[in-house]
This record gives sequence, C-alpha cells and structure tokens, in this order.
Amino acid sequence: MPSPPTLAPDVTALAHRHWTVAEVALLNVPDDTDVELLEGVLTMATRPHWSHQQIVGYLTWLLQSWIRQGGGHGTAIPEPGVIFDPNTALIPNVVWISAARVAAVLHSDGKLHGAPDLVIEVLSGGAESSQRDREAKREVYARAGVQEYWIVDRFTQTIEVYRHTDVGPLTLALTATTASTLTSPLLPGLVCRVAEVFLS
Repeated sequence: MPSPPTLAPDVTALAHRHWTVAEVALLNVPDDTDVELLEGVLTMATRPHWSHQQIVGYLTWLLQSWIRQGGGHGTAIPEPGVIFDPNTALIPNVVWISAARVAAVLHSDGKLHGAPDLVIEVLSGGAESSQRDREAKREVYARAGVQEYWIVDRFTQTIEVYRHTDVGPLTLALTATTASTLTSPLLPGLVCRVAEVFLS
C-alpha cells in the first residue's frame, strides 16, 4: 500500500485542489507546519513569530487565571483543532469554551466539532493572512455560532472585538487600544489591560 503523501510548504500542487477534512487527516505533515482547511482550501504555515506566540501565551494565561478565580465555567486552550464541517478545519490561536459546550462538541478524536464561545486570532504578517482572519474566518465563525471574536493586531497594538449585533453576526463592536481596558459581557469579571497583551 502506498504511503500517504507528505505535505511540505514547497509542494504547492497539493494546495491547489479541493480537500476534505478526512483527506487532510491522512497526510504526513511536518512537525513545524500548521495546516488549516477553509471551505476546501488548504493553507500551510510554519510556526509563527516569537512575538505572536508570546501574545498567545499571555491571553491563554489571562483566560485560565480568570477561570481559576471563578470567573468562567469552561476551558481556555491555545491552538485547538476545530472541525466546523467536512471541508473546514481551523486552528484558532486561543479559544474559550463553556463547560456545557465542551461536553457537547469535544469528540473522542480530541477535536472540537463545533464552535467555541470565544475565538481569538493573532494576526501574522501579510495582507492575505490579515484578510483571511478578518473576512473568511470571521464568516465561518459567525455561521458556526461563535459568540465573540477577537482579532489581535500586534503591528498596530490593537484588539478588534466582533460581537453579534442588530447589524449582523460578529460585527465589529469596538477596537481596543493600549490605552484601553477590555471587558466583555461574555466573560464577566475578566479584565484585559490591552497594553499588557503586547509587553514582550
């Protein structure tokens, strides 16, 4: 039996076809490569910039501390696998998911098969990546039922917060700067001092 194809960043032919989650699961992916599937389109990236990972670490710690102090009954985790449908599987940078939803959507494969309550994405460099997070991923998260979506921009040191409004699902509600303290009705008692997110 032939072995599954090895997915490497220079094998562009593999990226230019329609994929399913089941097909991607059979690929041999290099350890330093993240693979996401967005409506059948495969994207590959090596591990992100050090500053990007520091922000992910801080926000994970902030949410986990809030949970331990009794602020929220649920789980905060960095970079979980989230399968939304047979053609879309993403790796958000940080999620918070309520205890009730964990029980409903965490499957035996160790992946979430449904929307977290909160999704946080930290922007990487490049206009294409930024557009993917701000538009394509936001649409997926909105359809799936994500309640709140934060886009953390380490270049402008801002956090865009998207929430469900009368205008529509996951509409930009506010942009928090380093002079701001961010709170959320979804996360009662959580206080995020935006300047501290970008300390390195």
